[in-house]
Amino acid sequence: MLYVIDKDNFNGCIVAKMSNDKYINHTALKLDPYKIKMGLPGLIAVSVEEFEKRREVYIASCQTNFTEISEEEFYIRINESKIRRHFLSKELKFFYLDGEESAFGILPLYACYKEKYYFAQKDTGLSLDTILNYIKYKKNLEVLSMEEAGHHIGLYNYMQEHKIPDIMDFFDTEPDKIRLYGTDILFIQIEDKKDRYVIYIDPDNIGDKNLLYLIITRFFSDNFLSFFDKQHSVWSEYQEKCIAYRDGKGSSYTIWQYNY
Repeated sequence: MLYVIDKDNFNGCIVAKMSNDKYINHTALKLDPYKIKMGLPGLIAVSVEEFEKRREVYIASCQTNFTEISEEEFYIRINESKIRRHFLSKELKFFYLDGEESAFGILPLYACYKEKYYFAQKDTGLSLDTILNYIKYKKNLEVLSMEEAGHHIGLYNYMQEHKIPDIMDFFDTEPDKIRLYGTDILFIQIEDKKDRYVIYIDPDNIGDKNLLYLIITRFFSDNFLSFFDKQHSVWSEYQEKCIAYRDGKGSSYTIWQYNY
């Protein structure tokens, strides 16, 4: 069995099925004529296993980290939309609302915690403690090359406050690293009060900086376990699209394999 999906506009669903590798089910058409008939040039046939992997990535990518919003936006949204799930207490209140990202249980989540207001796309099955932890430990993430870091005002202010004269000083201890295109890319993370900066040393021969940015962003996202598998902390596990991470602590690394 093969599933036909639209790789250009994949939404976690199939377009058609193929019981063999020749014809679309319930038609006399092969894949290429079927693309023309449907007006979908991005159609491809994939195995059931490949479809499941792509769907997992899609569902995980629908979820976003919390961002701070205005009180006005918070009340406009919860007063204009249908509420699917809610919780109210003195410290925390939140509302899952019906919205465009309602497939697979991912819905807009509006929350108020200690008189500050937040928005994210989250799984409706999250526990109260998980939602609270996401908000309490929320950090704004910026992924920066060395060149970008050298011109970043927020990072400059952090360095002035902590009397750090040069960005390379952050790399004096063993940094974390990611293996991509057979190359080790060194990176470190710096946490300020509300911000997390990830700075990487940009090698000349890196193939796809967009992929590098995507992997790092997903590694520091709330739902990173949807994208990574934890491996044994042995260097034989450190292969392509792996992150060796110690977070500036100790001397041993944990190996995380990016799955996509």
